[in-house]
Amino acid sequence: MASTMSSSAKRAVVWPVFCLIVAMMTGCGHSPADAAQRGAWRGHANAQFELGLRYLEGRDVQRNYVQALIYLEGAANRGHAGAQWKLGCLHEIGAVAPDGHGIPQDMKRAAAWYRKAAEQGLAPAQTRMAKMYVDGFGLPNDFAAAAKWYEEAARQGDANAMYGLGMLTRKGLGMSGDAAKAAAWFNDAANHGSAMARLELARIYAEGAGVEKDPVNAYVWASSALNEGVEDARAVLETLEKTMTPSQRDEARRLAREHTSQEEQAAAS
Repeated sequence: MASTMSSSAKRAVVWPVFCLIVAMMTGCGHSPADAAQRGAWRGHANAQFELGLRYLEGRDVQRNYVQALIYLEGAANRGHAGAQWKLGCLHEIGAVAPDGHGIPQDMKRAAAWYRKAAEQGLAPAQTRMAKMYVDGFGLPNDFAAAAKWYEEAARQGDANAMYGLGMLTRKGLGMSGDAAKAAAWFNDAANHGSAMARLELARIYAEGAGVEKDPVNAYVWASSALNEGVEDARAVLETLEKTMTPSQRDEARRLAREHTSQEEQAAAS
């Protein structure tokens, strides 16, 4: 498996910028959609990807899922990781256009496209592969294979992959159970923005599973998770409120406010 993103994946964002430059240099009648169309007809993968997205979203062209699939598959078959990833998403979810034409849900086809993108080092595709192995949708249930794909994506800083590894490690699925290692993965995922990992950290610190029991730290992480919309964190906070001493509650609330303030400042910068 590749552990770094391929040149194809890295170039996925270049073509739209090129199209815009062409439009600006050549003037009226040469829109980004026109440039993408010309490039797609010449068989350029980046142009086919861009045009496929335009047909999918109805940007500067009439929305047309049939055309979207034609151009996305053209790019994907030329090794475009972004197109392979997009096709995996489309076939996993399925979609119906206003004209009645649709993209059927097909988990096996989704897994096949995800695999192609994952093998090129695209982290989100690696994470989806892992999740499909965990759930047994589109792929056979295989926790060991899931762990390998999660590890590939986690090396690239993918928070969802780190969270997934934490869950597998905590439960001993596809590997030996290790509460301390699971806590480390959840901590990494939380610091990379995973709200669900923050909830798990709150539970871990509340229970003292793999870490020293720390209700104050548990409260801070639960508060952070709730701020991110994880409603299950509310029950953790309510339990902690009932079991902490008055001084612990005061400190926990103060630290939670500081943590929230720091996150808001970081988001604004």
